[in-house]
Amino acid sequence: MFRYSVDSPIRTTGVLVLLCIRSSWSQPLHDLGWDDAGRLVFLQAKSQTASQRAGVGAHRELYPVTVNLDIETMASNDGITMVFDKKHHVMRVDNGLFTVDGLAWIRFQDQIATTGWAEMWVDTTASEDVSNDVKMYSAGYIEGLISCVRISQYYHNYFHMVMKKEASAHSILAVRNLLKNELEYMRQKANLVPHIMTEEPEDPYWKHSRYLLFQLWGVTDGYNRAAKLFGVKELELIDLALINSAGEMSELMDAYTPMAISGRADAAMFPSLLQKQSNRKGNHGHLRARKQGRLSTAATLMPSVNASQDLLDDAHWEQRMVKHGHCSALVRVADGQSDLYIGHTTWDDYARMTRIYKYYNFPLEGSETMARKISFSSYPGLISSTDDFYIMGSGLTVMTTSLESLQLAPWDKVNDFPLKPHIPNFAHLMITNRLAKNAPHWVRLFASTNTGTYSCQWMIVDYNQFIAGAPIRDNLFWVIETVPGMVKMQDMSHFLRKYSYWPSFNRPFFDEVREVTGHAAAQKTHGALYSWTDNPRAKIFRSASSAINSLYDMRTLMTRNLYPFSGVEPSEPGHEISARMDLSPSGPIPNGGIDAKVASRCLIKNMQVQAESGPAHANQKPFTWASWPGWTHDGQPDTWNFGFIQITLQSTGALVDDTSC
Repeated sequence: MFRYSVDSPIRTTGVLVLLCIRSSWSQPLHDLGWDDAGRLVFLQAKSQTASQRAGVGAHRELYPVTVNLDIETMASNDGITMVFDKKHHVMRVDNGLFTVDGLAWIRFQDQIATTGWAEMWVDTTASEDVSNDVKMYSAGYIEGLISCVRISQYYHNYFHMVMKKEASAHSILAVRNLLKNELEYMRQKANLVPHIMTEEPEDPYWKHSRYLLFQLWGVTDGYNRAAKLFGVKELELIDLALINSAGEMSELMDAYTPMAISGRADAAMFPSLLQKQSNRKGNHGHLRARKQGRLSTAATLMPSVNASQDLLDDAHWEQRMVKHGHCSALVRVADGQSDLYIGHTTWDDYARMTRIYKYYNFPLEGSETMARKISFSSYPGLISSTDDFYIMGSGLTVMTTSLESLQLAPWDKVNDFPLKPHIPNFAHLMITNRLAKNAPHWVRLFASTNTGTYSCQWMIVDYNQFIAGAPIRDNLFWVIETVPGMVKMQDMSHFLRKYSYWPSFNRPFFDEVREVTGHAAAQKTHGALYSWTDNPRAKIFRSASSAINSLYDMRTLMTRNLYPFSGVEPSEPGHEISARMDLSPSGPIPNGGIDAKVASRCLIKNMQVQAESGPAHANQKPFTWASWPGWTHDGQPDTWNFGFIQITLQSTGALVDDTSC
């Protein structure tokens, strides 16, 4: 049985930390030097043995950074900078922002106690005298260091959430092994092997994969520097990959149960035989498939599978939402095409409400980067969103909601190592964000990999194509749906031209996807709950969208929870735009909407967002942890009663609904 300990989170009170700390860890993996072009690069450590070069295993520090500050009293609002100390030939972290000589610098404004949000701004130098590897490792390191306390708290909360599911799934060892394989695949494709490690891959995709690995390694090393000093558990690279995979973790844990793995192996080895047996034995074939963790859609939807309960009733839908359901989203064209709004409400366990809105500004020369600036709602230690909500300097915005498969275990089409190697989905997503030139390019890049464990509807809006007062152009809005074994994508700009809005609510839109996920069949037997046009949230969006012509209207809708007066059936707090599962009369649990983000064309132009953190409370009592004793929520406020704030490239403040851009 899996055993894995987690210490109490980092506490800063009463801890003495020395200045000018030089690493005393085991021999690092890399030295610093210059390549043939005169760029500062990482070199293979001369003392490294062949066994130490073997690959991703027990974590080892990549480079021995000198920390020239007191970690306990670090003024995160004033920022810290990674510099190259030429005199001593070392990388060093100093207090303050040194944007001329720095390799990377960061500001961290932690206001979770007063606004529900922390904000983070991370920049790397644009100098071509510094390799992108050094830039990204530096950016990761200072992020891991400056947010060490929040990373510790978040990991503590997240660990306890995962282990609750692990009690029945027994899959975490397999998931960690998958992540290990994914990271090793990244390392190999990035040329991070002896003798050629200074040579970047030629393909821009693998260049960016390499940079992300350096960044993730930096976050791990920066955090571990603080963890070692505070005497708490240090993390491995795989631990950071685990929390960065939060957007798909529920599916990963279902796809890597012993039963799912066994069934997938059988299907891969004897597909035609199993099919023949199933056809020949009728229901006995279904029983065999069930033992192997695989049920066809038809079998899943038959009430006879379990006569004591209806697996497609509303109660079971609500359970699915708690387990995997993520988010509501809306794209809205204002009357007269005067504006174009996006809105996104994240649904998740309330224990994850350690929120950080991040801005990354990474000039990565020679890598065909289209979006050097990316902003996104996120969490401590994450180098992606996992919500997923992105605003990019390329003019693209990306949002997603999860898609529910109504099959009990549709995991036969999951991509497994070694036959179908791949990098982690959070890395693939960030590479797509950085490389995409426009919306159709984004969906083509993203569709190149479908691991089968990130079932979502992705919405990509290209604000470069929007002209106020003009008809919606083609290629302004694309939708792509990914489920195990299938990807469907289409330009849906025509839908916006006709209806002026696009809603998203955990049900697939495309007919082919509805068929393979069981939604088409479920709609026939259980009606509107599984309909794309008439499910409860679809009705709310349809009735409200035509009146949305301002950011105020968007803020109101994306935080809406009017239960029990929603005006839709079934009347449950989980059928609102911002769910409040903690208010459910039948099975309350601290899960539901945990934020709302909205933006307009003017905000997007300036990479700004209006965001609220916490469960919906305009028409409900604010959520308080005092009502939930025993639920882990380290580092969070007790009561969540925060309003919207405006987050910009420089700071945060009061709302400004600017329409004059």
